[in-house]
Amino acid sequence: MITRQEDRKRKRILLHDDEEDTTVAFPAIYEVCYACQGSGTTVAPGIDSHGLSAEDFAEDPDFADDYWAGRYDIQCQTCFGQNVLMHIDDSREFTEEQKAILRLEHAELEAHLELEEAQEAERRMGA
Repeated sequence: MITRQEDRKRKRILLHDDEEDTTVAFPAIYEVCYACQGSGTTVAPGIDSHGLSAEDFAEDPDFADDYWAGRYDIQCQTCFGQNVLMHIDDSREFTEEQKAILRLEHAELEAHLELEEAQEAERRMGA
């Protein structure tokens, strides 16, 4: 299994291969968080995860005022209020060792996504 750790002090990402017990470092860059657009907060999922319409706000003006004032905001669960996310800097050339561990990580992610898709299909079928 590949585990990922951020080293913010040295601005790098460490990928650790548990099977080989090796760690490979990658230079990293910061990008504005895609979930909160850098604000560090998002609306609590229970408030608007089902989608809101103009009717929702028209029916309850106090709710609309509170919503737009940010009273339902929570710390972003993607960046944890940091406003930015650290990513591997893929503009750099990678060593063969770096390429190999990236391939392993990608294969693990693909397998995980396939499993999630299969489980979701089973749930839709009533399993």
